[in-house]
Amino acid sequence: MGAKIIVFLYFLFWGCSIWANDSNNIRYKEAKGYALYMCIKYMSSSDSIFIGKDYSGEYFVQNSSLTPKELQKISLFVRQQYSKHKVIPLELDGNMFSYSIWSFYESKELEMFLYKLIYSNEK
Repeated sequence: MGAKIIVFLYFLFWGCSIWANDSNNIRYKEAKGYALYMCIKYMSSSDSIFIGKDYSGEYFVQNSSLTPKELQKISLFVRQQYSKHKVIPLELDGNMFSYSIWSFYESKELEMFLYKLIYSNEK
């Protein structure tokens, strides 16, 4: 009987840890998507040619599992960091939005910030 209880508790703990990990993975992806949206928003605001009516940010605010405090921290981080990834084009009549945004999205700084934000709240 004691062995059955131990096995039951093991599988219960294992199942809960998988569910928690899945939940955090989803939250991490949502956070990275919101950071991408904010980076596009900040990059495009500095160029008068780019006119965007993207309402993706509202999706993250209304439909994601991120808290308002987490969204605010992500927005602040992006505002402070995105310009480090801006690339000046060789031809001044164009821009390098896609490359600059990709550079930010794939950066170790963003990855580490989001990892700490999402996985440190795991308690």
